[in-house]
Amino acid sequence: MTSGPAPGSHYPLSGLRVIDTAQGVAGPYCARLLGDAGADVVKIEPPNGDPARREPPFIGKDSPSESALFAYLNRGKRSAVVDEQSARARAVFRELLSTVDVLVHDSPGPSEPYAGMTPEQLLQDFPHLVTVSLTPFGESGPYSNLLADDLILAGMGGLLAVSPGFPDHVISENEPPLRANAHIAELIGGACGAIGGLVALTARDVTGAGDYVEVSLHESVAALLGWNLAVTEYGGVAVGRFRAPARQAPNHYLPCADGWVALVAFIERHWNGLVELMGNPDWAARPEFATGPERGLNWDLLEPLLLDWLIEQPSQSFFEAAQSRGIPSCPALSLSESIASAQAVARDYLVPISPDLGRGSLPGDPFVIDGRRRKADGAVPGLGEHTREILGGVGA
Repeated sequence: MTSGPAPGSHYPLSGLRVIDTAQGVAGPYCARLLGDAGADVVKIEPPNGDPARREPPFIGKDSPSESALFAYLNRGKRSAVVDEQSARARAVFRELLSTVDVLVHDSPGPSEPYAGMTPEQLLQDFPHLVTVSLTPFGESGPYSNLLADDLILAGMGGLLAVSPGFPDHVISENEPPLRANAHIAELIGGACGAIGGLVALTARDVTGAGDYVEVSLHESVAALLGWNLAVTEYGGVAVGRFRAPARQAPNHYLPCADGWVALVAFIERHWNGLVELMGNPDWAARPEFATGPERGLNWDLLEPLLLDWLIEQPSQSFFEAAQSRGIPSCPALSLSESIASAQAVARDYLVPISPDLGRGSLPGDPFVIDGRRRKADGAVPGLGEHTREILGGVGA
């Protein structure tokens, strides 16, 4: 394959090229993860660009100029404009495919990923190519021709049915399901696509043959709910978003002096450490609190006793004291507190936005390989910025 600029030989996909024809979130995120692993990613856009370019919020030095979402999903890629509707563009695209290793697409049709080529045609005409298809419901089945956005995928995938879920129970059954303030379902699907692409590339190293990886974003979300499915299968109870008592306790979000903490201490050694931390109060020796199941059964008695002590504890000091005794716990941090935490700073996860867009940071490469995290320069491609560079000589 013809390779583009390699960010470093220690990146596992250095020397590989990826064509990203997807728009929005899932496909571009999949391609960006491959780029984070060292691949040269070329983003093919229609003449009016990826709609994510127009998705708020916007960032810019003097005036809003670029979508923060687009910057996060496409930083480090190169952009070329190809009009899929023209016959010449289709010929150019076919020639491009002969020079690359991976195609990422999100075409809504069940058997027409791009430029009129079916999965069978792609495998026949480009036997080396790994194609990753990311569509709402896959390329077969009764819903394969339907469209869906993140809200629909989160709903039909079951994520909304368990949000909020145990141990964060709703107060009233009239409270509506909650959706995270992010493209969670589409990001999950994009990550699954990147993993599938890596598996296919690994297989190609052995067999020499490419593959067609089909990802249903709906299935990706449903597969995330492993705990809920396991409880239903083995416990015989469909655990949803409505109030249900903890079978073992403590296993709750609880208020403290300056916010909330998550406390998990139903295993005996964790409970014993918590009792010691509280100063060994007499009530902790009551028989109704003797075991995790007993504490769960009698949570209405235990909760106010715990809160009498916990409500006086600052979240950070409680966190440090509990962790020093091996008790699983953490404070519920705000976003600003989370990104400023010692852990986030030490991991060097946030990287600067492209200098031409102004100040700020975005999440970086989520993977550390051989002790290194790629230092993405944050460059966000302008629409068609690299068209001549990428298409020069192709289809001449």
